[in-house]
Amino acid sequence: LSRKLWVSPSAMVRRLSTMHLISEDNFEGLKQIFDRYRSAEKSSGGSHYNNVLAKLGTLLPALAFQGFYSGELNARDLSKIMGTSVQKMGKMEEKVMGANYAF
Repeated sequence: LSRKLWVSPSAMVRRLSTMHLISEDNFEGLKQIFDRYRSAEKSSGGSHYNNVLAKLGTLLPALAFQGFYSGELNARDLSKIMGTSVQKMGKMEEKVMGANYAF
């Protein structure tokens, strides 16, 4: 569920606790388990592309690429909107639009 919602398991447990859906004891126990697991995992912070899309949502990136395709935006403006470099736009285009059309 945490992967589907793009949040950490710790964040999910915290939200459940805040909403009073789990007890404080359950919250503390689960938090310790997830924190131990996370420190053992040594995560790199995730995919840059997924992080950008989680921040921007799906509508803005799609509209930005459509603006680029129609000539209303140049590559530099598109990269600023997307928060990534022009060199990474090919991978971002593939993530957002499903294929590489321009990059």
